[in-house]
Amino acid sequence: MMPGPLNHSFNSVSIKYPWNVLTDKWEWCVLAITRRNFPENVWTKPTNSSVLKHLDFLVAQLRYKRNFVACFCEYPHYMKDLYFYIAATWMCAYKLTAEIISVEDIRESTGKFEVNRLDTFERTDLLILPYTDPENFNLKYTKEPLGRIFQKRRIMKKATLIDMAMTKNDQRTKAGERVMMNRISLLYGNQVSTAFGSKTSKFVIVNPED
Repeated sequence: MMPGPLNHSFNSVSIKYPWNVLTDKWEWCVLAITRRNFPENVWTKPTNSSVLKHLDFLVAQLRYKRNFVACFCEYPHYMKDLYFYIAATWMCAYKLTAEIISVEDIRESTGKFEVNRLDTFERTDLLILPYTDPENFNLKYTKEPLGRIFQKRRIMKKATLIDMAMTKNDQRTKAGERVMMNRISLLYGNQVSTAFGSKTSKFVIVNPED
C-alpha cells in the first residue's frame, strides 16, 4: 500500500465539530472532552485551513474499513495539536470514545497492573498514539504490552492512529514506504508493525503546508 493522498473531505454541514457544540449544554461529548483535559482551543474553529483539511480527512478515514492509520509527518508538534482536534471531533460527531495515550501511560498501567485501564486502551473506539522520541527510555518496557493492545484492536477492527517522524529524504515510493514502516518496527516492536500489515491499514503523508 502506498501512502495515501489527502484528497478526501466529508460534508462539513453534516459533521458536528466541537465548535458547533454548546458547551453550556453539557452533552456527553462536552463531559468526555473536559474530563480528558483537552486544550481549550478544541472548542474554537482552527484558522489554519490545513488543519481543517487534515482533520476532515483523518476523522472520516477512521470510520472506514481501513481504519488502522499511520501518519508520516516531518512535524510531530503539528500532529500532536491535530490529534486533540481529531479526538474531540470524533466524540462530538459520532458519540464514540477516544483516548490519546503515551508510552508512559502504557508503562504505568502495566507496572501497576491496572487491568481496567489497559482494557480501555484495547477497547476504546479510537486510540491515538502520538510520536514517541526514539530515545524515550520507556519504550523498552512497553513494546510487548503495546503490541498486545494493537493486535487486539486490529482483530476488533477498532480505529487506531499513530504517527512517525518523516525526514526530508524519505521518498513516496514502495521503497520509501518500507523505510518508514521499518521505523514503526524499530520504535514499537514487530507486533505493532505487523498490525499495520493488513487490508485494514492505511498510510498517510501529512504535510502542514498542503
